[in-house]
Amino acid sequence: MAAVGLPLAASATTIESEMDTAYTDREVVLVTPSGALASTKNDGTNSSISLSAIATSDIDSLRFQFSTDAGATWTNIGGPLAAPNDDGAYSIEWTPGFALPAAGVLVRANGHSSIDNSQNIDQSAALAVNNTDETSALTPGSALGVYRSPIDVNDDNVIVTGTASAGNTVVSLVDANGANVASTGALAGPNFRGILDIDGVYTYNAPDEVQLRAVNASGTDDGEAYTLYQQVPTTITAVGSPANPADPNQNVQVTVTVLDQNGKPIAGAEVASDHVVDGTFIPRGETNASGQLVFAAEQNANDGSVSWIVNQTNSQVTYDPGVGDIKFDLQVGQGFSADLVGSSNDGPAFDFDEYDLATDIQVQVKDQTGANFDDPGTQDLTYFWKMLPFDPSIEPEDGDSHVVTNDANGLYDVPFAVGSDFPEGNLESGTYELWASLSDGGTGHPVSSRKVLTVKAGEATIEWVDPDGDGKVIAPAGTVATGNGNLVLEDGTGLPGRRVDFHYNTGTEYDEDGNTSMADANIISADPVTTGANGSFSVDVEDIGNSGTPEVGGEAGTGSANAPGIGNWGGVDVHHGFDFVTDQVPNGAVLEIEYDSETAGPAGTRELGTVHLEDAFGDNLAGVQIELSLDTPETAQNGAFFLGAGLSSFLDPVEGNYVPTRDDSLGSTITVSTNNNGDATFRTTIGRDSGFDDDGLTDAVVSADVDGLSADDSVEWDSSNPINASEITIVRTPGQPENQRLDKAVLFDIFAKDQYGNPAKGVEVTAECPDILGDDDTCSVGGVTTPSDLDNGGDLAVFSVDTNGDLIPDGEGEYTFTAEVSGGLTNSTNSGLSTDFTEVYNAAGNPVKKVVETSFDQSWYAGKIGEDEGATYTLTTSPANPVVAGQPVTATLTALDSEGNPLEGLRVDFVRTGDPDTETPVVTDEDGVAQYVFEVEENCTSDTVTAVVRDTVTYDGDPATEGVVSDQSTVVVSEPCKVNVNISGLNSENKKRDIINVTATSDADLTGLSVKLQRKVDGEWKTVGDKGKTLDSDGKARFSVRDLNGNKVTKYRVMIPATDLTKAATSKVLNRR
Repeated sequence: MAAVGLPLAASATTIESEMDTAYTDREVVLVTPSGALASTKNDGTNSSISLSAIATSDIDSLRFQFSTDAGATWTNIGGPLAAPNDDGAYSIEWTPGFALPAAGVLVRANGHSSIDNSQNIDQSAALAVNNTDETSALTPGSALGVYRSPIDVNDDNVIVTGTASAGNTVVSLVDANGANVASTGALAGPNFRGILDIDGVYTYNAPDEVQLRAVNASGTDDGEAYTLYQQVPTTITAVGSPANPADPNQNVQVTVTVLDQNGKPIAGAEVASDHVVDGTFIPRGETNASGQLVFAAEQNANDGSVSWIVNQTNSQVTYDPGVGDIKFDLQVGQGFSADLVGSSNDGPAFDFDEYDLATDIQVQVKDQTGANFDDPGTQDLTYFWKMLPFDPSIEPEDGDSHVVTNDANGLYDVPFAVGSDFPEGNLESGTYELWASLSDGGTGHPVSSRKVLTVKAGEATIEWVDPDGDGKVIAPAGTVATGNGNLVLEDGTGLPGRRVDFHYNTGTEYDEDGNTSMADANIISADPVTTGANGSFSVDVEDIGNSGTPEVGGEAGTGSANAPGIGNWGGVDVHHGFDFVTDQVPNGAVLEIEYDSETAGPAGTRELGTVHLEDAFGDNLAGVQIELSLDTPETAQNGAFFLGAGLSSFLDPVEGNYVPTRDDSLGSTITVSTNNNGDATFRTTIGRDSGFDDDGLTDAVVSADVDGLSADDSVEWDSSNPINASEITIVRTPGQPENQRLDKAVLFDIFAKDQYGNPAKGVEVTAECPDILGDDDTCSVGGVTTPSDLDNGGDLAVFSVDTNGDLIPDGEGEYTFTAEVSGGLTNSTNSGLSTDFTEVYNAAGNPVKKVVETSFDQSWYAGKIGEDEGATYTLTTSPANPVVAGQPVTATLTALDSEGNPLEGLRVDFVRTGDPDTETPVVTDEDGVAQYVFEVEENCTSDTVTAVVRDTVTYDGDPATEGVVSDQSTVVVSEPCKVNVNISGLNSENKKRDIINVTATSDADLTGLSVKLQRKVDGEWKTVGDKGKTLDSDGKARFSVRDLNGNKVTKYRVMIPATDLTKAATSKVLNRR
């Protein structure tokens, strides 16, 4: 269900989001065609029919279709559109493939949603399609400016433009239902232009997309969506026509034009002028659809200078740039000096030698309209040159001022800078700014000093394009090789339009027997050549003989020639090699390849090598192409590559996960050609490679292949002591506490990465302690710096003590430590790379070393050792009870402070009842543990172990109380002993009772051991009495039991239960009458 009339820009968002607001379910709306007519007549833009649609965001693809049989069958128009392709809308241009005219044609937009795999369709009315009815087309594009006038606050004007075959066009803003919510009047074609006010539907909140529809008077239409941007008045110009009337009293037409920040016209901008009273501005009207306001017979020469402004407030009568007003001053009639413009006959960049004519640098005086102006002879030009050297280590300088009095029609010849103009007396290669001013000379119109020209000047040189870094072009024998280069200044600025001469020095041609003495390659391209854009040029060299045999060692050289209008750049000869080669080798040839070293590093440095080829007789094979490849077999990520010519500046390699550019890297495969000695050299390096991640080492294998031969060699790269460190990380060593007691150190591990992101050992790091810890120098152990490594065994210790080793009073809390790289880096002299890389330059333009730093936190607390303060003390023994006599027993006292961390350095006195005269003192270790080992001498005994914990190692006072913080005890029990028990009986004197005597023996002391008497009643043993008896010190006990069965037999037995020291025992059965 649609929210009828909701405009697509109501909330200043995308078309899709507005459709989502307007509809509660998936929806497609066909915008064009919207009527009953479509035409392929050329509308001035194309000869196709515009199909456009808008949809909710849950439509994941949409296609347009047509039917010529009332919808029985549908034919696809183009392919499906996976997303809006026209600033939030779906759009396609359709050229029907059936015969025209045709009636009853249906067009539909068919949107698919993967949410429910549904089709969502909006269909046109039956269309008459022809190629004769008039048509219109909106100007295609994306950005459309909108101007909200501060004067008419209800205006939100957009300028709509387009073309039409004929007839008027009405342009409308379309809402979510496809209906028009704002329209222009009839706009006349064939190139129509108008203002569409979208007031009420635009709030300046980007992004904002709108759908427009243009309807021709014939009934055909065109759709186009745009993304709006807010227009800001940026430029105002006023032009008189004619600018200089012969009659000073003639009022001329004045055209005022207002443009936005993108140079586009603004419609509805209010223009005001001070044509009545200077400085008091009167509104004159609003700009039209061309951003212009035209006044007929407006201003004459007697009016002097009239100011025109764009008024950005509703009540303003003065010019105020602070609120966005912009101004242009116009004076018609007599011209005057208003501006200065410089020019260089040698172009924006040139060689010092090319400044050879007085007219090479000139300054032209301009009048108030921007036209060339012949200033009066009383006005003089004053100028100076500002030098900004290419070399950032040389400070910019302002040269001396000079005056030029002679001009021709306002054109002054200005000499180029000379070294004596500058304080240091040198003319450096660099950028030169020409600053100039024009004196008043009694005219009342001086021109203030301003920069009128910027040029670059220096010493031009030839730079051959050398992607492989080998200084030569390689081509198959008997073909044409092309060498490319550029004529540039020192900063790389190209010099187009110059002439370069060439000459060629032939090399040596080889066959299977060696030097043929028939080298014949030569230049076949035009000579001299004129440089193109960016100073580029090319030269063709042909191996003329076409014999198929290699020819190597040839060189093309360069020279300078005079370029008409510019001059001679005066260059020196720069040679570039040309090798014509083969990829075939004779039978029995031998191929070898070798790195210069077995080990290399760190990453980013250069490791060189040589490949050698000779025949079966040991003679060198020259001019043979060999394929080289690199691999790091330990990992799928091949970080090794062959070096290009670009990897050589002090900023290379760059920081971070480095991806080589084409200038830096030739990739992992290259082709080389052998020289006269049968050799070809190669340069390699390595960047990010995961093979470094485990141990900082990885192997790189270089392989050579030619005509079925192969060879390889390997080098071990070590990432230690990198060229640059890009990152350091300091983490707490595993097992170290986050909160440590004040008198304890904490270990941290230092990890570093090189500029590629590889882990690197050997990067020296200095850690600074917070001032509160009393150490302003370093927290590291054994010196100022600590190197990184790859393990987690602890590298850096931080303490809670001052420089004297004393605890800091009230030092509890969390502290932040800072650390930075201070050394351990490699100055890579063999690659020309600098240790100090940066993206920052100082005021002098010099590179500044990048500071690689980090921070980490550690907390300390004042640990409590009293049990009443939360400390815990635990005494255990091992092995567990019972123990075997003669077996060692370990008593362990564990001391933990109030935070659960080990208490080191406490005295523990162990005493046991089995050896009461011996007291064994032990000091708790770093784990808060003290242990005492002893033996139980006999079985069936118990031994009480007591651990007295003191907060002092020595004491002089009462041992029972001196420094005692805890007293812990435990009992150790040995194996129990066997008990033998016997019983005997007799009658009492009156024959009414049975007397049962118990005798027990054991290695253990039986005194007090419980004894129970049982008799058998009805087949079951029943305990006699409730309490039983206890054995005396002789192991004896006596029971007196009433005889219940007279002269019959009574069965008795006694049982002794087990104890910690004795085993259970049962006597034999005693029969008594």
